[in-house]
Amino acid sequence: MGAENRYNAQGQRMVAGCIPYRREKDSDTVEILMVRSQNGHNIVFPKGGWEVDESVQDAAIREAQEEAGVHGHVRDELGVWIFHKRSHQQWETNPDGACEVHMFLLEVTQELDTWPEQHRGRVWIDLNEVEKITLERCHHNWMREALGIFIQKQTSSSLIAEASPNEPRHTLSFNASVRCRL
Repeated sequence: MGAENRYNAQGQRMVAGCIPYRREKDSDTVEILMVRSQNGHNIVFPKGGWEVDESVQDAAIREAQEEAGVHGHVRDELGVWIFHKRSHQQWETNPDGACEVHMFLLEVTQELDTWPEQHRGRVWIDLNEVEKITLERCHHNWMREALGIFIQKQTSSSLIAEASPNEPRHTLSFNASVRCRL
């Protein structure tokens, strides 16, 4: 059995997730990373249980590594959402299956060749195509809202400047070419 998960005061499982992104070197091309859902038909952002022995940022980083096979740096928090799981694993304490998810931006610094859930695959999506693709393939409204915040951040600035790993980035700008392979 894995580590112990966190629960909020309402008995909802606490979850951490991220929108991984990368910028092509010497280019304005920016892509986000999604993974195939457990059923294999949809795409989702990496997310999972926030364990009692880790920070929420560490949980988001761990989930990106486990589900998408990437390492990176957490940059901004996008927000907190409540969503309902289809499977009710903790029905005794949480009968409606509700979870509280904290979403972050994760700047990808390394792609792994192997990772624990690589059977799900990873999908890099250009931001020029991301809204259309997520409408068709991502059926979670809260994930699309988080993506909207991510896209909105890019309209408020013209920045994805090179930064040191310890220097947070607070705004993003995108001008990308189509490179989505589903």
